[in-house]
Amino acid sequence: MKNAQKTIHIITTEKGIISEYDNLCLTLNKAKERGIIIRILVPQTKKTTGLAKEITKFGQIKHTDKELGRLFIVDGKILNIFVEENSESCIWMNSSFVANSFENIFMKLWSSH
Repeated sequence: MKNAQKTIHIITTEKGIISEYDNLCLTLNKAKERGIIIRILVPQTKKTTGLAKEITKFGQIKHTDKELGRLFIVDGKILNIFVEENSESCIWMNSSFVANSFENIFMKLWSSH
């Protein structure tokens, strides 16, 4: 995310946004200062509603009615998928083909919320 040039799209869970809140705010603030478009999908719960208000300082946020997993897409080129809820283990790909596929799914989800 630190090297984003155009967009950062994030899908996260309640636990994900809570555990990564401080790091996420720092990273997203720096991205916002560079003019990066930031969009985040997160489930709406009592715990995420307050955090979401803070995160809107950096980008757009929409709530989902259920958890959709944890991943982020940078510039439609880089994809990072977290493989377990309680772990930072992830699959990282620098592949426009794969990232664009997930970007299309993200944008359909974004449009529907």
